[in-house]
Amino acid sequence: MTQNISDDFCESLTNFLGTYIRVITDNAHYRGYCEKVDYSYTNVLLKDAVQKTVNGWKHISNLVMIRGESIESIYVEKAYPFDDDEDLILSIEKGEVVHESDSES
Repeated sequence: MTQNISDDFCESLTNFLGTYIRVITDNAHYRGYCEKVDYSYTNVLLKDAVQKTVNGWKHISNLVMIRGESIESIYVEKAYPFDDDEDLILSIEKGEVVHESDSES
């Protein structure tokens, strides 16, 4: 018996379970722990969900469902909770706030 493309796609969604993922919808970005995926509708249940705002990431719920029909992209976070462009590490030296690469080692 051969698997069809739909079965292969649903099977690949299991790779997201138990990992920190980012879900991009038509109007928002979410991050969280992938608790469950509804294979019929591609709904995603995120635990400890945060949403991207202009001021950074804001905790929105301990558990949130994102409807599959609004999802544009899902991917495993490479370096949760920070992206490459969000990993600015600040430290205090001599009363000044400096980036880690500018600090004296």
